[in-house]
Amino acid sequence: MTERDEGELLREVSAGGIVFCPGGKGEAGPRVLMIKDAYGRWTFPKGQVESGETPEAAALREIKEETGVGGSIEADLGPVRYFYTSPGGLVSKTVHYYLVKSDGREPAPQLSEVEDARWVEVEDALEMNGYENNERVLRRAIEIIRGGGGTEAARG
Repeated sequence: MTERDEGELLREVSAGGIVFCPGGKGEAGPRVLMIKDAYGRWTFPKGQVESGETPEAAALREIKEETGVGGSIEADLGPVRYFYTSPGGLVSKTVHYYLVKSDGREPAPQLSEVEDARWVEVEDALEMNGYENNERVLRRAIEIIRGGGGTEAARG
């Protein structure tokens, strides 16, 4: 959702998720789903919150649209805020991130939106992360994943 405030600053609200797969017998440890965006950077699926949509619903919709992977929200990882310049002017963007437990599907990236999507081990996600402003939510997600997954107490 994009809105213009009185000072001509555009405000944009998006939502996305750090999707994890816990790993089972004979598998590596927990993995997270990363996408390669249009700028060639590894990050996490996200997109704009549509009118009348909750950030949680938008996050699950965007994850599914961009990667083909479904899941359920385990925890609220908090927002990431930043500014960028668009043809319409300066944009203040807020992205609400959630920890999402995967439905177990293999990613099938929608190539019109992302260049690639893949499962990576959590340590590799820290190294691959292409945006410094995502590091806080990624570290929080890893902490929850390693602690046995998200809980209601971890929300917020």
